[in-house]
Amino acid sequence: MSSHIEDHQPTFEIEGSICGFWRRIFAFVIDVTIIGFVGFCIGTAGYDFFATLGIYGRLVGFIIALFYFGLGNSSIFGGQTIGKKLLKIQVVTLNGVTISPVKSFLRYTIFSLPFFLNGAPFPPTILQNKIVMILSGFIVFFMGGSIIYLYLFNRRTRQSLHDIALQTYVVNKDSSPSILPIWKGHYVTLGVFFVAFIVAVTVLLPKVAKNQFFQDLQATQLEIQKSGLVEYSTVSSGKSWSSTSTGTSEVTYCAVNAKLNHRPNDFDSTINTLAKIVLKSYQPVYEKTSLTINAIYGYDIGIASAWKNQSKSYSPKEWEELLTNGGNI
Repeated sequence: MSSHIEDHQPTFEIEGSICGFWRRIFAFVIDVTIIGFVGFCIGTAGYDFFATLGIYGRLVGFIIALFYFGLGNSSIFGGQTIGKKLLKIQVVTLNGVTISPVKSFLRYTIFSLPFFLNGAPFPPTILQNKIVMILSGFIVFFMGGSIIYLYLFNRRTRQSLHDIALQTYVVNKDSSPSILPIWKGHYVTLGVFFVAFIVAVTVLLPKVAKNQFFQDLQATQLEIQKSGLVEYSTVSSGKSWSSTSTGTSEVTYCAVNAKLNHRPNDFDSTINTLAKIVLKSYQPVYEKTSLTINAIYGYDIGIASAWKNQSKSYSPKEWEELLTNGGNI
């Protein structure tokens, strides 16, 4: 009988102390909006400067967000960012005490790294380093996946990975959490995530890397990189289907997205140069219906981004005619 009472008493206290899912999300949306506005202002003022930073531009946004959340969620501001203050919630320990700035900075770093690294424009030369690839994959996929999973399904304490690491809770203002421990099944699930990640990087990815299809695409990507025109690029090849008056037709394509190092004087000539590289280095392109070159110039500082782009798409034979005629087709 006593065991039954102990099992339900903390559940009642959870309802009065631990912040609910939507309240916490709304507070985060407010904070992200504020930081995004700051990022938009500084990005607009220094467009070309941030565009030349490339991947390091995200470091600018990370540092701004780190100070905003690190200081706001610490004892300096009572464990409350602006969003948390408006929603009347705060970050505390199990004893209801706010945390030091050092712990708060570490807490935010664990939370934000997967999202700042996700989709980061790493040059192919860096990604060829296996240690970098595995470490970035661990942060983005395992840590990022764990954070999202715990946010959604850890209803007992509402702690995500960064909260568990620093033993913190997001609670309603001026209340101390008195709660049941995290359901052990969540740790089992995270263990399954980790094993799946290990299998992917040690078994599946090496097999994919040896596939001739991907090796050809990577070789073309490296040739584009050598041109000195781009910071990074992606090369993809595949099939799509389009509807016509006579039915559905299959379209095979090769597509290149190239982030330019500098603001181009002429997008057209840059695109033509990139097309020439692809036609020379990627022979399977001649089996495709179309080759699309998309040249992009702009910045991404993690908390804000802005892009200018221009693209051209022709069949390989049309590209050859265009390049032969000096850009006219």
